[in-house]
Amino acid sequence: MNIENDALVALTYTLKKDNAEGEVIEVCSAERPLEFVYGAGMMLPHFEKHLAGLAAGANYEFTLAPDEAYGEFTTDAIVPVNKDIFADFPEMLEAGRIVPMRDAQGNPLHGRIITIDNDKNTVTIDFNHPMAGQTLHFNGTIESVRKATEEDMQRFFGGCGCACSGDDCNSDCSDKENCGGGSCGCN
Repeated sequence: MNIENDALVALTYTLKKDNAEGEVIEVCSAERPLEFVYGAGMMLPHFEKHLAGLAAGANYEFTLAPDEAYGEFTTDAIVPVNKDIFADFPEMLEAGRIVPMRDAQGNPLHGRIITIDNDKNTVTIDFNHPMAGQTLHFNGTIESVRKATEEDMQRFFGGCGCACSGDDCNSDCSDKENCGGGSCGCN
């Protein structure tokens, strides 16, 4: 089977900064391959684009520019917040620590504490992705490709497993009637 929407893909990779000769950032080996459901929004869209149509055993190598990966680093994503929001979690107040937060719409996000200013009662947090502004170079091998099962969808997405990429499917299963007649695993 070739990689297409709703395929369970297992792959290895070496991720390097900038180019093929760059600093190694991360390695995913055949003993513990990266698994994901292709087209379900689990991976960077441009990462998936480079894998489309490949089959088990295929090698790949490509580079993603910052705008194709985690975006450019922006100073707008560095914000001071009132230190009081950590009143119930004082143990989290540590420079360099990654802290879970929510935006104004309630969406989860993570930020890294840069500074703590006790005089001004502020904590400065960087909400840029840790790889923002970086060019990422991937090379690896497709270990396996198969159609994702309902069990796979349960494992990755929980609930009823609704996560396919078709136009009729709602990724959070809140609209089971509009979920392709249950083809996404909704009951």
